[in-house]
Amino acid sequence: MKTPSRLRLLRSLGLSALALTLGTTALHAAIGDIAVTNDPYSAVSVTANTPLTVADPAAGAIKGGTGTTVSSAVLRITTNESTNRKVQVSQTGVPTGATLTLQLGTYTTTDITEVNSGNPITVTGTAADFITGIKNYASNVDDPSGLPLEYVLTLGENTPNGPATINVTYTILAQ
Repeated sequence: MKTPSRLRLLRSLGLSALALTLGTTALHAAIGDIAVTNDPYSAVSVTANTPLTVADPAAGAIKGGTGTTVSSAVLRITTNESTNRKVQVSQTGVPTGATLTLQLGTYTTTDITEVNSGNPITVTGTAADFITGIKNYASNVDDPSGLPLEYVLTLGENTPNGPATINVTYTILAQ
């Protein structure tokens, strides 16, 4: 009697062993937890270096007596807070006898409330509420360019001539 060759035997055993192994291999599953942290975040930014030039008055008029408006500045607000936030505004550098007022230009969102019902507020050295009711909001989402600002600078009779740098500070904080 002839003995099967080793190669045939190994091949035969190998295929059987392989089929047996594949048939009995168990699948394993593992579950890994992922901890998600969404930290509170609030930020406010504004267009920097907005030029405001007061035109020369007509003869007999006060320079800047009717005010000079600039509306090229933009405010951007982002917050993921679940409780209301507000933006306060203050200034330094308004020349003696001058008045700086501020209001939002045309915007579309209903997710914020402009203080003073959309009428200009006078910006002083003391922080005052400007926008309230901000919650889970990003201004560029509802208003793609951000929230337009309108500054009006009115000079008085005793306002000295020459350039001035006015710093307007916007702060976002809990309401």
